Amino acid sequence: MLLIPTRRRLSKLKNFCQSAVAAETTCPAMILVDEVDFKDNQRLYMDLETFDFPNRDWNIHVTKAMKMGPKVREVHEIWRQYPHVSILNDDHVIRTKEWDKRLIAQLDGKNFITTNDGWNAPKRAAGATIFSMPLMEAFGFPMFPLQIDHLGIDDVFENIGRATGCWEVDMSVLVEHHHAFKNPDMIDETHKLVYGTRPWAESTEAKATEAAFRKWATEDFPGVVERVKALRGLDVLNEIPKKDERGN
Repeated sequence: MLLIPTRRRLSKLKNFCQSAVAAETTCPAMILVDEVDFKDNQRLYMDLETFDFPNRDWNIHVTKAMKMGPKVREVHEIWRQYPHVSILNDDHVIRTKEWDKRLIAQLDGKNFITTNDGWNAPKRAAGATIFSMPLMEAFGFPMFPLQIDHLGIDDVFENIGRATGCWEVDMSVLVEHHHAFKNPDMIDETHKLVYGTRPWAESTEAKATEAAFRKWATEDFPGVVERVKALRGLDVLNEIPKKDERGN
């Protein structure tokens, strides 16, 4: 199951869907749209369902939640029924044909895989991110910890991956991330809502992200490492989580 949280980015979302079609994506998908956004833009969202997706099970799913993490948590009982789950953004553009088949073939039930994003990979968990469901269950939270609603989620994935060896990167699969940090001309309302309007290092959003990540690292991280290492048949060691300075 592919999860695509989006908010008032119809043009970017359309580009993403077009790239998914061109890449012959075969997995089903849920495009997660909050109810206010959907009410305001219903016709435009429904137009996306006319795309000729290789898998016809691509649907708009309306959520009460507005932010990325809460949307994913809200539909947890749906996507956890699948053998694997992938998270992508509306500002991704898929460039590699049959990308999902290639990534799924590398899942072993105990790992997750990220891809080349043309920007931050392989240092960062970037591009498409796809999880074996048994690993996600071992995490003990529905992809996004309760402390994290968007910013800091890649730090969560990276720290778990480095501490347990469950993270792999496939640089042969390109899923470009057309982010406003890379191209400031792409800054829009949704970007400002998440990142604020001040430079990142000076923003209240940066401080809030740091606090949220530290709360997760203190309260939950050791238990996650223990469960994942047990799943992978590894000895449990104490780990100190680290955070990327940008807080993405």
